[in-house]
Amino acid sequence: MISIQTAEQMMREYPETSLFEWYPRLQNLIPEDRTGEAALDTPEFRHAAFNRACKTGINPLGYWLGSNPLYISENVQAEEIPWRAYEAPPPLPRVELEDPVFLRNINPYGNTPLFEIRSGNISRVLKVFVSKTSPEWWNGNTSTFDPQLSLRLYHAEKDAYAHLRHSGACDAGVVPQCFGWLQLSREVASQLSIQFKLYWELADADEDLPYALLLEHFADAVQISVQNVTFPMAEKALRALYVVHKSYVQHGDISRRNILLLPDGRIIWIDFDASKCASDPNLRRQDLWDEARGTWGLFYQSLLPGARIGWASRFS
Repeated sequence: MISIQTAEQMMREYPETSLFEWYPRLQNLIPEDRTGEAALDTPEFRHAAFNRACKTGINPLGYWLGSNPLYISENVQAEEIPWRAYEAPPPLPRVELEDPVFLRNINPYGNTPLFEIRSGNISRVLKVFVSKTSPEWWNGNTSTFDPQLSLRLYHAEKDAYAHLRHSGACDAGVVPQCFGWLQLSREVASQLSIQFKLYWELADADEDLPYALLLEHFADAVQISVQNVTFPMAEKALRALYVVHKSYVQHGDISRRNILLLPDGRIIWIDFDASKCASDPNLRRQDLWDEARGTWGLFYQSLLPGARIGWASRFS
C-alpha cells in the first residue's frame, strides 16, 4: 500500500513527474475494470440503490471503486513549492478570417457564443467574447452583470492556449487545436448579431469590439455522461488531463460538460476560460494536484458508480 506521505512527496514533483510513471505506482490510481461485476446486479439491487441516491443525493455505491489515491493532508496545502521546469510560452498568434460562412450558433444559451464557421472547405469554431452585453439578457439578473467578465475569460483562455500549443498538448490531441486570436470587425460582429438574433451591444470604439479565438471543430462529439462512460474512457480522461497539467495549465472547471468523446474514441478537454497558468503567481502545484484528484473523483466516484445504477449526480 502506498502511504499518504508518498503521495505528498509525489505532489511536490507534479507535474514535472507523471502520475503514471511514479514508482512504486500509486495504489488504485487506475481502478480495475469491474464492468463484469456490475453486469451481475439484479434489477432490484439497482432500483434500491437508485432510489437511495435520489433520496439522499449520494450514490450508495460511491466507494465501489475504492478511495481516492490522490488525497493529500492539509498541512501540505500551505507549502510554497516553486516550479522546476516552467518556461513561459510565446504569445498566441493573431489570425484573420478569410471569407467566413457562419453556419450555426453552437452555444445559444450560454454566456459565451460559439459559432461553427466555414472558411474554404474547413469547419472551425469561433469562440466570441463580448464585453458589452445587454444586462437584461445576462442571466436575466442585472445585479450580477459584469461587463469586464467576458474580457477576463478571454485573456484566461488565450493564455491557456498559448501554453497548450507551446507544450504540444494541442498536437497531442487531448485539447482542441487553437489557431490564434482575432478581433471581430464591426461588420462581422453586426452580421453575427443579426443572423443569430443575439442581444449584444457593439462597442462605441473599434478597439473595444469583441475578441475571439479560432478553434478546431469536432463533428459528432458528445459529452461524457453516465449513459456512455466506460473504464477505458475514464483512464483516457485522467491521462489527457495530465498532458494539460504538464503544460502548467489548470483547467479550472472540471465537469463532464467540458469533456468530449469523439467518434474515434479520443477524449478532448475543452473550455479553458476558467483556467490559470504558471504565468499567474496564484497558481500552485497543489492546485494542479487537487484538480487531478477531483477528476479521479468525477469518474471513479461519480460517473462510473452512477452508470452502474443509472443515476447522475447534479455535481458531475
